[in-house]
Amino acid sequence: SGPAIYIATKGLVSVKSSTFFANGATRFPGDGGAIVAESSQMMELTNNIFANNTAQRSGGAVRVGTQAKMVVEGCRFSRNHASFKGGAMSVVNASVNTSFVLFHDNMAWKF
Repeated sequence: SGPAIYIATKGLVSVKSSTFFANGATRFPGDGGAIVAESSQMMELTNNIFANNTAQRSGGAVRVGTQAKMVVEGCRFSRNHASFKGGAMSVVNASVNTSFVLFHDNMAWKF
């Protein structure tokens, strides 16, 4: 009922060549179906697949919190869903750089 990875403390997190399939954040706060990075994090996502993840609120696959920094390279986001906003990703006052990223058939119900 929570994301596969939840990062709350400062530091560098690197996730490479992984698949996140059918994870779900269904209980409060319900953000980030596969990964949540809270404030002041540095995260690198490289060559990952995010498919069929769901969030009760925001960020069907990934939620990036305030002042976090994220680099996303060579990843694929397919068929992720959020009930509120950000079918694939929800970014709140954060920095995200992407390259060679595919977004396909992601959906947010309210935005």
